[in-house]
Amino acid sequence: MMKKVAILAVLLAVLAAPLVAQNARPALKPGEIPLPYPVVKTTAQPGDFVIAPAREFFDRAVAEGLDKTGMIYYGAYMEKPGPAESQLKTLTGRIVTLPNALIIPIRRGEQAAVGDIVLGTWQSGSGLQRAIVIAGGTPAAPKVRYLDLDYDNPAGVGKKDDTLKADCFHKQRDGLIVGNVVAVKAAGGYKRLLVTGVSGEKVLGIGFAGRLAVAARADCTPLPIKPVVKAGDKVMIPSMGSFRPAVVARVDAAIGRVFATYDFGGKPKTEAVAFGDVAVGLP
Repeated sequence: MMKKVAILAVLLAVLAAPLVAQNARPALKPGEIPLPYPVVKTTAQPGDFVIAPAREFFDRAVAEGLDKTGMIYYGAYMEKPGPAESQLKTLTGRIVTLPNALIIPIRRGEQAAVGDIVLGTWQSGSGLQRAIVIAGGTPAAPKVRYLDLDYDNPAGVGKKDDTLKADCFHKQRDGLIVGNVVAVKAAGGYKRLLVTGVSGEKVLGIGFAGRLAVAARADCTPLPIKPVVKAGDKVMIPSMGSFRPAVVARVDAAIGRVFATYDFGGKPKTEAVAFGDVAVGLP
């Protein structure tokens, strides 16, 4: 009887071994993330405002996989920069350590004028936000309308103004840089990626449902932060993480929105698309 039990135990161990190997994730070295993206340095200095995901999201991504984990980026302050990973002080006072690849430094002393596109965080909520500067603020603490909030959000947050704190934002310019959106060439079309890091030929960014992804630089087409379009123009806009054709209905440059109409279930639907998310003439 004991011999049969021993044989059964061995068989169970053999059968379980492939499952263990399949589910096991290699331990990450300091500064590494569970994606094919290099370890990088940071330009942030102690006391600088930065934007980074919560440590809990990163830990979940390591344990369960990035394909199952959406990332929400929050504001924080650089506590102790390191060559591969750094210590941050969260807005609630916690000290956390994160890979530099996930930390977005914000330049101090930036000033913005009406119409500028800036990168920061949602001051009255949470999360990384692009925004357009509107009248009413100051160059150091501009009043803005957020671009990454749904314009038709039932709570009305997509149509509300907010004021950014000084040294907690910086101005955007066109190109393949952090905070801009790129169209990534994929099978059958293009995928949307909001860039959070660029290193060599690798581009790291936030894709559909907040999932982090890495794309080849050669596959990325940066979208203009202020698209030059008018009513009747044919464009491409994001929908469920991919780009689809649409026609411009009107443009409201003051709030950074292009109202574009596309086919949805056989019926026309018009959506307020953020500046920086409108593609014209993708290759």
